[in-house]
Amino acid sequence: MSKKGSYGDHGLTPDVEAKLKGFVLDELKTYVMTALLLKDDEVARTHLIQSVQSAFNAAFGGVLASLKSQVARKEKQVQSAQAELEEVKAELRTTSKQTASWRGNQGRDEADMIEAEFCEWQSRHRVEATILLIVTMMAAVASFITAYTNLVGSGVVVFLDNPLLPASMAALAPLCGFAIKSVHGFLRSGWQTRSYIFSLVSAMLVSVCLWIVLYAGSYHGLSPNALSGGFLDDASWWDGVRDTIFIIVSLSTEILISAVFALRLTIIAGRYSPDYFRPNQDFIDLEKRESALEKHLLKLEDELDDLIAEHCRLEAELEGYINTALLMFEGRRGQPTPSIL
Repeated sequence: MSKKGSYGDHGLTPDVEAKLKGFVLDELKTYVMTALLLKDDEVARTHLIQSVQSAFNAAFGGVLASLKSQVARKEKQVQSAQAELEEVKAELRTTSKQTASWRGNQGRDEADMIEAEFCEWQSRHRVEATILLIVTMMAAVASFITAYTNLVGSGVVVFLDNPLLPASMAALAPLCGFAIKSVHGFLRSGWQTRSYIFSLVSAMLVSVCLWIVLYAGSYHGLSPNALSGGFLDDASWWDGVRDTIFIIVSLSTEILISAVFALRLTIIAGRYSPDYFRPNQDFIDLEKRESALEKHLLKLEDELDDLIAEHCRLEAELEGYINTALLMFEGRRGQPTPSIL
């Protein structure tokens, strides 16, 4: 709860408040002296209490009235915010956190959901899926050719005598790409999926950059020195290391590219399957609205508490003035001369 200055929010400065309190105390002394002149104690007490209340109301009646009005308005605002918050909470309970990705399945029960035909896909997804299917197959075939060529070119006799052996070993390259892509299907949480996709795409980009660098350093068919010879044509220890790294990077790049393309194709196709769901935007909006209303309600309640506390403080001060006046009256009642307090 926020702390407020004494009457500061109701138009009273500390100086004005002090003067008003001084006025009440001065009037209180006058009322006590007057009440002492009355013979009937009950009548004297009654007039004393009424006079103190009148003096207090003259000084702080406007503040009390303003506080009562503000409390009433603030209570209505709190009730309105509470009702609105309850409506949002009730709507949240009947709103699903997830909804079917394909519009054709939205509003259906899970048992009634169907698979979307390719012709029902969005045009941009049909175009992208077709391109992805072609380039995925190209990357898979390229990885196979790279692996197969490297095995046959190694000159190992067993590979030359049995062509099926290098072909079967080279087939592991495209299979590795699809195996990497298949990891996506084992992930359950959104955080795991996002981390996996980020890691896979990052690895592919790094591999592509390395491949470009090594490719440019290994082949110079477009350079002016391609036919002139030079020190680049002399074999060295670094050339062998570079060739080995180049083969590794080439193969990994083709594998990772095929994995990324296949993953993207799977994600697009999954959006039109009956078991693919996405976060329900209506639910997200309701959650945000609920959070905002809860903060707003808390602020209103704090403001209401402050107003009520200020009002109670004024009433307590009035009670204190009355008790002080009665105490002064009772203390001076038995004295022969009530003119000196």
